[in-house]
Amino acid sequence: MNINDEQVNVIKNFLINKVKPYVIYLFGSAVNGIFRSDSDIDIAYLS
Repeated sequence: MNINDEQVNVIKNFLINKVKPYVIYLFGSAVNGIFRSDSDIDIAYLS
């Protein structure tokens, strides 16, 4: 199970509206196709 585009957009829009980052990175199992029920979502941003 991966996170879908809608979920990515929710994360992206939240960060854009609240933090105003220069760049946002999503990485790890959630975006690499090996997301499990106990996985987290790895996010890094530069503001």
